[in-house]
Amino acid sequence: MSGSIKVLIFDWGGTIMRELRGFQGPMTNLPSQELVPGIAEALEQISERLVCCVATNARTSGAALVGVALSRAGVRHHFKHIFASKDMGMEKPAPGFFENVLQTVGVAPHECVMVGDDYRIDIVGAKNAGMQTIWFSEALQETPAPCADIVMNSMVDLVFMVMDREGTGTP
Repeated sequence: MSGSIKVLIFDWGGTIMRELRGFQGPMTNLPSQELVPGIAEALEQISERLVCCVATNARTSGAALVGVALSRAGVRHHFKHIFASKDMGMEKPAPGFFENVLQTVGVAPHECVMVGDDYRIDIVGAKNAGMQTIWFSEALQETPAPCADIVMNSMVDLVFMVMDREGTGTP
């Protein structure tokens, strides 16, 4: 990672929240919300120093429902903005999606880091928009990932990968 990071943008399903395979409908209809292990602790430290946002292609949930799911999971207060393709009328990896996010948060692309689990949609799309990227792959893929600045398999490592690399000291 290089330069000064001001904003961390997280994909929602598979990066913040566990996705239930085969489930159709808004995640708010699930009986409980399961966070990806380590994300709550990472957000607790990172959101004190950086603006955190959510950017999702959830097909059945706009920003309001995503916010409800994040509240149920106890992490909504960490996110300043929620960007949902359902509300925006376009999906990641469309350049317009990322341009809209950047314009709303008011920072240059190199000041943002996109954290996501879908290489093509989250990482390639963000990199094409000029953002820095962290590919979260629990299986730690052996495949080449030229658009990922960092590949990690545990959210526990996120704090150190973002904060310490920026010279902001130990969180």
